[in-house]
Amino acid sequence: RQYAFSDADSDTEIDKEVLWYNNSKIVKYLSNYTIIRNGNTTKGENWSIDIRVYDGYEWSSYTNSTNFTVLNSAPLSVTLYNNDTNTSDTTPTFNWSKSSDVDNDAISYILEIYNDTTMQPQNRSLQKTTSQNYTLDILENLTDGKHYWRVLATDNTTNSSWTNDFTITIDTTSPEITISSPTDSQSLSSSTTPYKVIVTYNFSDNLTDGFCYYNVTKEGLTDIGTAISDTNIPNCEISTSFSFAISTERIEDDYYSINFLGNNTANLSRMVQRKFFFDDTSGGGSGGGGGGGAIYQTIIQQTQ
Repeated sequence: RQYAFSDADSDTEIDKEVLWYNNSKIVKYLSNYTIIRNGNTTKGENWSIDIRVYDGYEWSSYTNSTNFTVLNSAPLSVTLYNNDTNTSDTTPTFNWSKSSDVDNDAISYILEIYNDTTMQPQNRSLQKTTSQNYTLDILENLTDGKHYWRVLATDNTTNSSWTNDFTITIDTTSPEITISSPTDSQSLSSSTTPYKVIVTYNFSDNLTDGFCYYNVTKEGLTDIGTAISDTNIPNCEISTSFSFAISTERIEDDYYSINFLGNNTANLSRMVQRKFFFDDTSGGGSGGGGGGGAIYQTIIQQTQ
C-alpha cells in the first residue's frame, strides 16, 4: 500500500505510525511496517491499514485504507530438459524441473504437445500429471516428424507461465543405403598392389545427422580375415564415394565383402554388404580361381 503526505504549512514528514489489521484484528508485531512480506499473509485474508503522520509539531488523525484481499499466488514456472532430441520411440518420456508455490498448494503440471510450429488447438495433445515427467502411452503415440512441447505448473486456481517450446523429432525409418559399385560379385583385377577399390554409394535419411563406417573382410577359411578394420566415412550424407586399398601382404585371389553401416541419432541403423572378387593378375596371389565362381547377393539388415 502507498500513501501521499501533504501539509498546509509546507512542513515535512518527520514520523508516522502504521497499524495493520488482518480480518479486522490488529497485528501488533507488524506495527509501523510499510511493507510486509508474503510470509506474514495467507491467501484469502482481508487486510487494511490505519496510518497517521507527524510534522514535528502535531500528529494527524488516522486515515483508514480500503480492505484488500490476499490473492492466490501462481506456482513458479518450470525448466524443461532435453531439447531438440531425435528418437525412434513413438511413446517418449518428457521431463522437467519441480515447481514450488508460496501458498504451499498442491501442484500439478500440464504438458502440451503440438505437431506444428503455430501450435493450433486442433494439433494439440494435452496431458496433466502430478509428476515431473510424463511417458506417452500407446494410444498417445506420436507420428514421424518434428513435435513441439511445453509445460506449465498449476495449483488448480492459478497457472505459471508456459515454458519456452522444446522440440522432439520422431523417426521410425532406418537410413537408406545403396551401393552402385562395385556390383554384386564383380571381378576386379589388377597387377598393382596395394590395390585400391573405389566404392560409390547413396545414403539418405529423414534426419540430417547420419554417420557411417565400413570394414572389409575376406571370404573363405584363411588367415587373412579382416582386410580393413572399422573405418569412419566422413560426411557420408554428402559424399557419394569412398575408397580403400588392400595391402600386398593381405590380398590374394578370392571373394571380399564390403560391410557398410549407416546410423542416425534416433538409434536406427542399416547395413549393406557388397561382395566382389579380386583377381591378382600379377601372379602374386594364391587360391581363388578367376572371376567366375558363386553368385553373391547384396544383404541388407535393419536394426532399431
